[in-house]
Amino acid sequence: MNPKISVVMSVYNQGQYLPQAIDSILYQSLADFEFLIMDDTSTDSTPQILTSYRDRRINVFTHRRRSGLAGSLNQLIKKSQADYIARMDADDIAYPQRLKIQLDYLTCHPHVAACGTAVDLINSAGKPIGQKTFPRHITKTLLMRYNPLIHSTVMAKKEFCTYDQTLNGAEDYDLWLRLGGKYKLANINQVLSAYRVNPQGISWNSLKCTELQAIKARLKALGRYNYPLWQSIFLTKPILSYFIPTWVKKLIFNIK
Repeated sequence: MNPKISVVMSVYNQGQYLPQAIDSILYQSLADFEFLIMDDTSTDSTPQILTSYRDRRINVFTHRRRSGLAGSLNQLIKKSQADYIARMDADDIAYPQRLKIQLDYLTCHPHVAACGTAVDLINSAGKPIGQKTFPRHITKTLLMRYNPLIHSTVMAKKEFCTYDQTLNGAEDYDLWLRLGGKYKLANINQVLSAYRVNPQGISWNSLKCTELQAIKARLKALGRYNYPLWQSIFLTKPILSYFIPTWVKKLIFNIK
């Protein structure tokens, strides 16, 4: 029999946190899953860590050339044998009830295409620094304003899971906008994962690129995904933010 859930994770040089992430999935209270992992040309200890695991639920794949997150996830989803896809990041931690609670929720709410969860925020050392929750009910207006789902907490029906590889950095946001144009999205207001916040992990240039890709995702949604044109007003803030010089953003960040 095929598993109920495929957990998909792309890894690139995350050896420092990888064992904790993998173990948190293997110790889930719900055991009926496959764990598909793509090593996206890591050069650290990641390959050795992955080969050290013998759990039959783990399937490791390796790229010869860097594919990026969207490309890696698309390949893993094609290999999936399950009806549901659960995202996981190599530096996060899933709490033991995560998969069971999300599967139960989607089973009881068949009109919902994907759901995320609340998270504990942890720093690079694993120490708690806060919590993050999002609205339970996600509307088109909310989606156009900002990304209301944490990618690594999401479980979705496999039939809906295809990422746009041209929107690197906003591939998840584009998927939510696409799904939100036709289906319901939701968040479970339970803390089911620990999300690692690493201020040194993303450069200012990368953030600027992500801002641009998120603007493109919104424009794409307005043109293709059944969003009313009046919601284009929500492009004002991200466009202004994108054109603020990086040195000004750094100054504001340091003042905070």
